[in-house]
Amino acid sequence: MKTPVLSNETRLHALQLCGRWLRASRGVSVLNGCGCGIDLAIDAGVLDGMLWESIIERFEKRTPIAKWLKSQPSAGRRGSIEPLLSLLAEGHGPKGQKNGADLVQALEMSIASIEAHHS
Repeated sequence: MKTPVLSNETRLHALQLCGRWLRASRGVSVLNGCGCGIDLAIDAGVLDGMLWESIIERFEKRTPIAKWLKSQPSAGRRGSIEPLLSLLAEGHGPKGQKNGADLVQALEMSIASIEAHHS
């Protein structure tokens, strides 16, 4: 088993985000009639991929984060954000506690945006 590299605060934050992500990603339906396109993305199962690409793009110049993200087996696949947040909650992430905290913060901003559009 790998030794956790993230702080307990970052791990707790990731765990909370996992719950928020599950609610946000499963609580939106194309029947709600939203015109933002997120509803269709969820129904088509591509919202995870969209969020994943956004995060990769955001951190492409921060090598430890980008390298760690790209090394994940579920990278960009349907249902990939939940296992990513679970790994972070377990304390596994890019080397450097600041890198992990920055990644979790970026995920929170993205999830909060989705929640704001569909609350």
